[in-house]
Amino acid sequence: MKRWLIVIPLLLIGALFLYINGYRLTPENAANSHSFLPKDAKLIEQVPIESSTIFVYKSDKEKRYLTVLSEKTGFLYRSGTSTYTPIVSDTLQTVGIMSFWNDREAATYLSVLSTNDEVAYIEVGIEPDVIRREIRADEMVSFYFPFSHQIDFLHPTAYDKDGNALYYYGYPKNPTTFSTDDFKWHRIDD
Repeated sequence: MKRWLIVIPLLLIGALFLYINGYRLTPENAANSHSFLPKDAKLIEQVPIESSTIFVYKSDKEKRYLTVLSEKTGFLYRSGTSTYTPIVSDTLQTVGIMSFWNDREAATYLSVLSTNDEVAYIEVGIEPDVIRREIRADEMVSFYFPFSHQIDFLHPTAYDKDGNALYYYGYPKNPTTFSTDDFKWHRIDD
């Protein structure tokens, strides 16, 4: 009986320590407890990847999308990695973006929302790993690769129905300065 008087408080202290440090029983609970997740954030997409999961949230109050990674650690999950993109009025909006690797897996993820009637499909990747997704106005499409790569090196490109390239994702061509705000979809000059 005396042994339990020591073991139970130690277990409770250990559980409290794990909880305070963001460890949860499910990937979604871990993502929901992420320290940078706004209170008004709404889950809009969930992408399972082997032992991890990518979650994409939208915060209207903070005017941004937040991509959160929940990684499995033993029998628990923890979300220590996130990226965000501001909500903009561009006709092609990056909603979610992430590239990561750990001891067990790697992934590159991109999600795009279109409000452009011209854009018929988007291609992302390098041969032989090119993914093509059809897209319509007011629709969102996602791309997932089982390797970690800088997203602009995968040449995301939006095309019209005739196969003409309309937009590319990355920095503007020949910039005089670099800003993270410039890392977005750009119209390809004719």
